[in-house]
Amino acid sequence: MTLPAGWRYVPGSGYLHHQRTQGNATATSAVCVPQETTPGTAEPVDPNASPLVFPLSGLFTTGGGPLIGSDDGLFGLLHFKIVPSCGAAVETPMPISYTIQFSGRLNETVTSPPPPNGLRIYYRGPRLNVEAITNPVVATQTTLQWQVKVSNTSNVADAPNSFLFFQSQHGNLTVVSVVDAITSTPITPVGGYYPIGTVAKGSDRYFYVQAQLNGCTPTDTLWARVGWDCAGYPTSLSTYACTQGAPRDTLTYLLGTPALTIASSVNPNPSELCDPLEVTVTITNAGNAYAYLPRLYFILPVGVVYVPGSAEANTGGGWYPISDPSVFFGALRFWDLTGVVPAWSAGMPYTAGSNSVQIRFRVTTTCNYISGAQIRYYALWRNLCNQPQYQISASPVVALTNVIVPYNTNITVPDIEVRGCTQTYAYTVAITNLGTGTTTMFDSVRVSIPSGVYVAGSTVAGANFTPHEPVVTTSGGYTVLTWGLQPGHGPGTSMDFSFSFQVDPGLPSGTYPITVQTVINASRSCGASTCNVFYATGTRNATMTVVRPSGFWTGEVDRDWFRPFNWGDCQVPNCGVDVIIPDTLNDPRIAGGVASCRDITILSGALLEIAPDGQIDICRHYTLQAGATLDAKPGSHGRFVGSVDQNYRRQGVGDWWDVTIA
Repeated sequence: MTLPAGWRYVPGSGYLHHQRTQGNATATSAVCVPQETTPGTAEPVDPNASPLVFPLSGLFTTGGGPLIGSDDGLFGLLHFKIVPSCGAAVETPMPISYTIQFSGRLNETVTSPPPPNGLRIYYRGPRLNVEAITNPVVATQTTLQWQVKVSNTSNVADAPNSFLFFQSQHGNLTVVSVVDAITSTPITPVGGYYPIGTVAKGSDRYFYVQAQLNGCTPTDTLWARVGWDCAGYPTSLSTYACTQGAPRDTLTYLLGTPALTIASSVNPNPSELCDPLEVTVTITNAGNAYAYLPRLYFILPVGVVYVPGSAEANTGGGWYPISDPSVFFGALRFWDLTGVVPAWSAGMPYTAGSNSVQIRFRVTTTCNYISGAQIRYYALWRNLCNQPQYQISASPVVALTNVIVPYNTNITVPDIEVRGCTQTYAYTVAITNLGTGTTTMFDSVRVSIPSGVYVAGSTVAGANFTPHEPVVTTSGGYTVLTWGLQPGHGPGTSMDFSFSFQVDPGLPSGTYPITVQTVINASRSCGASTCNVFYATGTRNATMTVVRPSGFWTGEVDRDWFRPFNWGDCQVPNCGVDVIIPDTLNDPRIAGGVASCRDITILSGALLEIAPDGQIDICRHYTLQAGATLDAKPGSHGRFVGSVDQNYRRQGVGDWWDVTIA
């Protein structure tokens, strides 16, 4: 007997009911004598095999009498039970085929007629379906929530032992809870699935599904599937026969975007030299998703001093004192906003009423201040995908009262992008006197570079500029380069020169101001003292964008994995850093130590070599793209460590010499 797909035999249910023609000695009469066995006495050789084979020859009996029974005098009915499973076709006639083999003096075979004739079974079972009601959802936090509907569209059959289960396509979504939407009852997972009981015929059930977003590359989707089984819940999802064919819907999300804005004021403005000033900064999340690890950086102009102990914050309930900002690289001060607003430890909200904070503090100008500068602000945060994002702003010009200058200038300078750790950058400054006066021997041009290093002897004179080396000073983390201007250049005169500099390899990714000013010298009172101060006759703020992605291999120096300057952020990665290895001239080589990273992706065309005395500890996912190569030398080691599930994707060439899952 060959059963349709999705049907199984019920062990212990088979028996043979047959009749024998009982004749007499003279063959003048005959009586039908029923013979019957009890259930379980006509069992197949293997109840799980296909086809089922029933040995029946030993079950036909003569039932007594003087004659030996013949095959012409025997008639039998084979009884057994079958039950459907999740794979059985619903409301579709399915054939049951059979072959009867007779043995003895005449060997004969009888086969069931082909469909649509012969035995057929028509199963009116449950029809389950799963559908996302809210889809896609906007991901505003790392926990995403969908509402799903489970339906049984059959009008005759309940679906017992029903359950939900989920499959992430890339491993970046992990279901953390399933809750009955009507009763608010959490569903406890068992063996990789969520049992939801019986889904009655013609009914709908609703559930909330929450999942944790673990990463964004690649963008993930979540399959919601529903299953059931007459025989009871499976011991685990892996034992469920219909995993791949179960009804499903795809749960998707749109990535929400946090967007921090900065507004600021300075009071009083303009002011007298050395007067205290109150600075107020308002930071607001104007996006549609939470911002994580938000920070506010600011850079004070040269000659402006922060007043310790003056900082306060306000989220709407009044001002309260906060700690002074941390100092980073001398020039940068910053507040970790999760420390300023403890309620933001799980992220900075985007909803009105809880998405904004004001910070105020005091500063004073000193004799070194050049009127016309600005306080530069830089908000840094991370989105749901742990990707850094930023916003740049500046205060109003901090002006001094009663400043009179003999002429003004127009200054032209380029924005610049910094990549790598050891490069040298050429920079050109062009100045035009807009009138009405002329330059004097006391006038100068100043260039302020954050964490810059002047290359000695690199100044090249252009038009109306005497070649000479600058005076190099530092102030608040800035390198300040000052060149004297030639005297006697009147309105319409252009002056230009160029120089070279490097940037400290420890300066992190971000956008920083390069401030260029032409200045004149004058005397000014500062309280009871008199200062020899400088006034700006022209100011230009350019941007220096530092692009130093963490974990990005550049091979700038050589192939050594452990050399900091071979990495995009000039730092050797650790277990908390995702590593990307592109196709470069210097492919990375791990030798003489233990390298570590969180995720590692070896891009097409790239190669990673692990020497015999090298080892790499991978704390999460491993991807070897098509066209990439892993060259693990004999004796090398690879270890997968950590407490989270890890994905292993190998499409390229090369295997580990020795690998451990710790």
